[in-house]
Amino acid sequence: MYSFISKIIIFILTAGLIISLGVGSEFISFGMGKDVVAKVGNMKISKQEFEFFKSKKLSELSLSPSSKSKKAFIEIIDYQIVEMIANRKVMAEKAIEIGLFVSDEEIRNQIFDNNFLGKIDGIKDPKKYKKIIKQTFNIDWDIFEAILREEALSDKLDSFIKQSAHINQNQIYDEFLKSELKLNFIRISLNTQLEVQETFDKNQIDEFISNNSNMINNKIKYTDVVVISPDDLNRNIEINDKDIKSYHENYMSNEPYDKSFIIKRIKKEIGSKKIISELPIVKKLSLDSSLKEISKRYEVDFLTINNSSNNLPDHINSKLIDLKGTEIFYYDDKIWILSPSQNAYENPEYIVSLMKNRLRKKAESEFYQDLIDIYNENPKEFLKIIKSDDKIDLQFYYDESAKYNSTIADFIYLPDSSSVKKTPFLVNKKFKDYGYYLVYVEKIRLPNKDLYEFEKDRIGRELLREKSEYYSSNLKKEIISNIKVKLNNKYFDSN
Repeated sequence: MYSFISKIIIFILTAGLIISLGVGSEFISFGMGKDVVAKVGNMKISKQEFEFFKSKKLSELSLSPSSKSKKAFIEIIDYQIVEMIANRKVMAEKAIEIGLFVSDEEIRNQIFDNNFLGKIDGIKDPKKYKKIIKQTFNIDWDIFEAILREEALSDKLDSFIKQSAHINQNQIYDEFLKSELKLNFIRISLNTQLEVQETFDKNQIDEFISNNSNMINNKIKYTDVVVISPDDLNRNIEINDKDIKSYHENYMSNEPYDKSFIIKRIKKEIGSKKIISELPIVKKLSLDSSLKEISKRYEVDFLTINNSSNNLPDHINSKLIDLKGTEIFYYDDKIWILSPSQNAYENPEYIVSLMKNRLRKKAESEFYQDLIDIYNENPKEFLKIIKSDDKIDLQFYYDESAKYNSTIADFIYLPDSSSVKKTPFLVNKKFKDYGYYLVYVEKIRLPNKDLYEFEKDRIGRELLREKSEYYSSNLKKEIISNIKVKLNNKYFDSN
């Protein structure tokens, strides 16, 4: 576990990313005293604490608060820092509620044990101690110690939650099978959109509206949505073999060398860093460009949803209620751009797009069902037959771990691997991601069960770590899910 001091440094360096780990807070503007930036419940976020984290973050980014070109970015950082502080205070409060405790002696020992104030064994003079804290951090000693105390309480709560996680031998053995069972398979997908009817007369449109009255209602409000994820920003990044091997050696040495999975991990980390710096760019684009233009620029979908569909995360859905113009939100490591749309009856383009989309989905479903029928009629010649269809794209995957392809593995083996299907075969299911696709399994390599005795301890530790992290993450989200942060409108725009 990190020391209290180390965790403070980590928080300082990653303050701009903390918000992506939570579920988002509700911010409301209120008038407060000049020394208070915000409140969460009855707890105050002091101006000193806020400025302490903000100055460190801006220093790390080589920005100044007066940087006009980065104003939008700094505003986002302000909200993120407030939320990070608010989350910490709420977690510490919950720790106290269940009886956890951090003494003054623990806090002082951590400060001195880390030699954070220089090589000083101890400071008996309170005045000298307070002066050194102020000189070192430009923050009053009591606020500094309160930060450390809250962080220590949060750590203790985290440890308390994680101790509730347990793993049994059956789970360890099943995980061994998933990790060691390897697949060669082909992903079969369309490389083009199927042609469907493009134009519709008034009678057809009226009939569609009549038959889908539950989905299309003139009283329902609609919102245009564009979502930009880290994957969209690193779509064309190439990762060379040297970097892949280096990453595996340094960060994944205890895991199997799975090239495609490692590339995904590397790209995810690159994208998560890039998404933050893309925020001010998107905000500037939104002033002069339509959402459709932005979606084309980033090659992402442009969606129109009805506000009652609950198709978006709860935190984003809550933003639709008072949406008056184009708004940009950073949530769940993604950039969300929302803008009020016309009501469905007033938007014939939207109705036609719904009609075409429904026809296209039906055509694609029927196309893949035809492929399944071809396989059932002539399994040995299946690949040869479909290779001649220029609409079909075949993607080959070799030595893939069943663990990272669980949706496919579910059709392949039982927990004890005693009844694995003979290969090759076509999985009798139409999978769906961003579009339909089929999976043709060429080869299955069963795990060497003799390895289990050597691997079970490592797998058990990893499973316990994953499960405890999962418990901790979900309970933390629940604890902070209803946070209401009251902002001081002297420091934050009340609009």
